[in-house]
Amino acid sequence: MRKKYISILVVLLLVLMMPIITQCTSEDENEEARRIVENMRLGMVICEDKYRFAHDLHFNVRFIGEGELRYGSAQWLNRFVEPRFASFDPNLNELVFVRNESESEGFPDNVIVAWPNVGFNGVFMQEVINGFHNAIDRDETKLTETNWIRRGTVLTLEEFGLSYPLTVGDFVDNWEQVNSLLRALDLNEEEQIIRVAMYLNGQAREAAEADSDGVTVDEHVDE
Repeated sequence: MRKKYISILVVLLLVLMMPIITQCTSEDENEEARRIVENMRLGMVICEDKYRFAHDLHFNVRFIGEGELRYGSAQWLNRFVEPRFASFDPNLNELVFVRNESESEGFPDNVIVAWPNVGFNGVFMQEVINGFHNAIDRDETKLTETNWIRRGTVLTLEEFGLSYPLTVGDFVDNWEQVNSLLRALDLNEEEQIIRVAMYLNGQAREAAEADSDGVTVDEHVDE
């Protein structure tokens, strides 16, 4: 009997507290909405083309976010640099490309440092480069015969101010030219380059782990 009264009392307390809980939730939601509206008014602070380039090619990043030093993939950088997120930080106002992680230290807190994701033993980045080379090797006949590609224009590296072969350094020093080439590709080509690179990178890692008789091989970058 006593348990029954206690249960009834708990239910009554929850009913009485519901308006307070609802009000708190509503206030939190309103505050988040207000922050997002203010963020949208400010707009993206860093160079959007540079950010999209790093994001789409899975660069690694290092920055201070919400008071903490963060490492990871540019794939999840969006909530700190895109105004549509309440966690958008306008103080992160510069994006710098370096060649590797060892060059990423010593920058001020307002800087997001990014470098190419080479993957396991360099496989990921090499396959990305191979994907670009394959794309520019497609002449008019290959483009016509390949039904999943919708671009009809043959591309060359030279028209984008690049030379064969592409190197990892081009993705840092000449990122604008590489980005122009990337955007000139058919969307299916863009997606295939990354998809194939990720797949082959994973295959290389799994093969190395199998060869090591079960000893895990460390990969110090994000896929």
